[in-house]
Amino acid sequence: MVYHPVYGREVSFSQPFNIGSSHTAGADINLTYRPTAMFNLRLSARAVHMGYHSQFRPGEWVDDDLWAGNLRLNVWGKLWNVLQVFGNVNYTTRQISFLSSYDPFFTTDLGVSADLLDRHMSLYLSVKDIFNTYSRSSANTNPYLSSNSTTRYSSRYISFGVTVRLGRMELESKARGRVEN
Repeated sequence: MVYHPVYGREVSFSQPFNIGSSHTAGADINLTYRPTAMFNLRLSARAVHMGYHSQFRPGEWVDDDLWAGNLRLNVWGKLWNVLQVFGNVNYTTRQISFLSSYDPFFTTDLGVSADLLDRHMSLYLSVKDIFNTYSRSSANTNPYLSSNSTTRYSSRYISFGVTVRLGRMELESKARGRVEN
């Protein structure tokens, strides 16, 4: 649906055409730093060049290209050999698709978990998107009917869980022994 100034309202619009050519090429890199068995830091980065070239109407070409990326930082640590703490930060740059573009966004997650009673009980608490920053703004880049939209998500949520393990833990320790050998 697109607002049409002649009709003074939103109207449906579609137009068939051949995409012509498009490309997406890039690289990923993951770096992990683990100074102790109780701390882990991971940085994941992606850089992508995306673009397209298409004949919109006879003799009229539309093309767009862009370097886009994504950065993710994960931190995990264990305190007092019982409490595990983790955090994630994710940032995505501006991106494009055919006749559309999307603004950057970021999210942050935090959580803790603990194994108690000789690992017979586990508790966890997690907060996703703690700053409630996730929103998507997009633009229709059609040369004749442009539109912009922003969607604001209420994406923050808290989850809490309890796991109780009944019985003996022999199978788990045997499985670990096989992996380590």
